[in-house]
Amino acid sequence: ISSCELFTSGTKKIKTMLNFDKPCDYNASPPSEFSAEYEQNFDMLAPDLSVTKKTIEVDSNAYHGNSHYFPKELGSQVVFEIDITNNGDLATVKTDIADVLTGSNQHPLDYVSAQYSYDGGTWTNVPWDSAPSSGSSGTLIWNNIEGALGHGIEPGKTLSVKVTTTVDSNCTDYNAYNYTEVWTGCSSEMGDMSSSSLLGNATSVSGWNGTLNANCPIYQAKYARTRSHSNSWALSYAHNIPDTVQTCDQNVPFEISFSNGETNHGGVTIYGPLEIIDLIPIGSTYVSNSAIITYPDNTTHQIEPTQDTETVNGQTYTRLKWDLDSSINLAPGNTIKANFKLNFGECSEVDDPAYNRQRLFGYYCNGSDSHYYPSSWPGSSSNSWVKTINILKPHITATLSVDKTSAFPGDS
Repeated sequence: ISSCELFTSGTKKIKTMLNFDKPCDYNASPPSEFSAEYEQNFDMLAPDLSVTKKTIEVDSNAYHGNSHYFPKELGSQVVFEIDITNNGDLATVKTDIADVLTGSNQHPLDYVSAQYSYDGGTWTNVPWDSAPSSGSSGTLIWNNIEGALGHGIEPGKTLSVKVTTTVDSNCTDYNAYNYTEVWTGCSSEMGDMSSSSLLGNATSVSGWNGTLNANCPIYQAKYARTRSHSNSWALSYAHNIPDTVQTCDQNVPFEISFSNGETNHGGVTIYGPLEIIDLIPIGSTYVSNSAIITYPDNTTHQIEPTQDTETVNGQTYTRLKWDLDSSINLAPGNTIKANFKLNFGECSEVDDPAYNRQRLFGYYCNGSDSHYYPSSWPGSSSNSWVKTINILKPHITATLSVDKTSAFPGDS
């Protein structure tokens, strides 16, 4: 029986039986007597691999986002770590690895370099059997990793592989994926892996890692993957808005801004045409010609907003919207800002407390995938994107006092 079939078969047994002749019948052919059959079960030792993958670095900085994903920032350098752990009780005999950087309807990742480390040891360049040239995309293949290690992946040990790539700088409509497939089996049976013999691909599997259907001579096949995101996961806001405003106050300065985080925090360029949107407090009005927009390059521009209304939590607010020049993008690490002034109405017109909400709208590089930040208007006043303003309203009381206990006609 072949070794792969032995690994994958059910209960293992050893059977022993003795054939012998009766005394004085030693010339009998075949032997005339048979012993009882002795049977013994035994356990089979076998490797059992798990494969995981994570994003560990973007643009030479440790990645702080969800490690199953990576930002699809054109031209960014992304490093992935593949960990192959033997959870079984026998070292691997022959293991093959493929790392796929592109595929049908996928945004390509361009290959830069790769290193491996066994059990936390020194990082060494991977001796790929086939790989695209640096700066190109394709499939990386490393067959019989045991040959480079000098031994199998031992029980409880992990082989780690770091693959450095660049997000291809050409804009596409597709997600990028990094997909890894690992086979293990026996050297006398399992042939070498090739890009055309893979059992799965980045879009045919589900989940971030798992097991692929495989038959002997492949004893076990595992996969892991990561996926890109094209909207920025690192956009933050700030504002400089008074905590307290009095009714009838005029020319009250408001400042709102949006900052795109760095790529290693999930930042992706937000492409124009950008829109800055602000729902101003009920009972306030925009002061004409008061708005100044500061672009990411710190140049300032006087841009008048369009005005309409929008309803949040059953209340109708005046909405200011600034349509920016289509050439203006908000790249990771950059900020865009709007300064403007408001007049506040009389007591009966102004709500107390008052609320201001701000929002940004933009696109991905393809000009069709659009995103709001935040994705919907926050309803709760406790949401960090909502500024609560205390409105001071006059409260007048009248009192009368006299300095006499009694008064007569003609008294003053």
